Amino acid sequence: MGFNISGLAINKNYENDFDQLQKELGWNLEKQSEIDFETASSNWMEDGICNVYFTENGTLMFIGMDMCRDSFPLKNDNSLSFALSETSMVFNINYCEKGIEKRSIMEINDERMIDEGEKLEVEVKSEDTSEIIWNQIEKVIGKRFWDIEPEEKAVMYTFNKAKVEPVVVESQQMNSFTASKIYNNKTEYNYKGNVKEIFIQSYSNSGTLEQPELGEKLSSSKIIFIDKNGKIESIQIFNEDEIGLIIKFENDGKSICTEIMYSGEDGSIQRTTSYKHIKDDQFEFIVLDAGKREAQKGIRVVHQDKTIKESYNYYESILYNTDFKYDNKDRLVHQLRIREKNVLIYNISYKYLESDGFNNWTKRIIIHRNENDAVTFNSIEVCEHKYYETNEC
Repeated sequence: MGFNISGLAINKNYENDFDQLQKELGWNLEKQSEIDFETASSNWMEDGICNVYFTENGTLMFIGMDMCRDSFPLKNDNSLSFALSETSMVFNINYCEKGIEKRSIMEINDERMIDEGEKLEVEVKSEDTSEIIWNQIEKVIGKRFWDIEPEEKAVMYTFNKAKVEPVVVESQQMNSFTASKIYNNKTEYNYKGNVKEIFIQSYSNSGTLEQPELGEKLSSSKIIFIDKNGKIESIQIFNEDEIGLIIKFENDGKSICTEIMYSGEDGSIQRTTSYKHIKDDQFEFIVLDAGKREAQKGIRVVHQDKTIKESYNYYESILYNTDFKYDNKDRLVHQLRIREKNVLIYNISYKYLESDGFNNWTKRIIIHRNENDAVTFNSIEVCEHKYYETNEC
């Protein structure tokens, strides 16, 4: 099966100053028990868990992969957030020195989707991206991962669950700001009609962009919309056959809608997003992570049921801007995300091949390009829609 681990490495031993580290990270952890290193570093770390191991001059924290997509800059330390999945062939590296990001890599199936910053010293002697991760962990914590004995002591912590105060629904008027205002927009899932389920399968493209052919299956997911009287009450998201996330909504019937994302496995809150209608087409949104830290704060512009622009600060530091473009059938055809200093995060276009009777796409190509507009990766998605009986086609 290979290694499937993720975490955060820091070049300082915080064993006697752990509260200060939590404060800098914006985390709220609760100690559970002492465990051995073999358990602490086991594959597929559960969301909501943080296993911690201390070296003489470093701290190694194992956390869920979703938390390791971005960097954790620390003002006075060097930090490495990493995700290594040999099963999925996905590798992610974000390395910072004293609060400044120096290197960022995202690799999927041997294709570099992100490759930013100056190469690390360890890259010269590393044969592939997984070796870069292993070698940089050693560089940061001052000890080879493979030299840590399985029975050495580590500590299990859990993230304190975020608590969202219940919101009283004052009215259900047609102009109220509800989940349907968010998820009926054409950017999120681009559906028409009263969709009940969406089943998406992703494949590699064994042909060309002009003559695509289904290749190896990469993944599958299912999205179920729980609808009541024309309003979305919740969304269930399955990865393969396992439920991964449950999204529920609370609203004040006027201008605020709160989206709460739960783990499908243990019900813990993974993310809380509050949307507030400011004026005209503008909505403010604030995202809290599993540790109740403000992860994103920004503005979304929605025009004629389509998100056309989004701008937000990530953990009060890096500014991201995303632009969306659509064709004459209101289908999303291009997403461009950049961050400060015009650094490209992703450049994705969509080419639609087939659709159903409601004009919802059933087959499309997703094309990733680099800063020179050269194609770096492309895949084919096949989508099946199921509708509530009133909209059977």
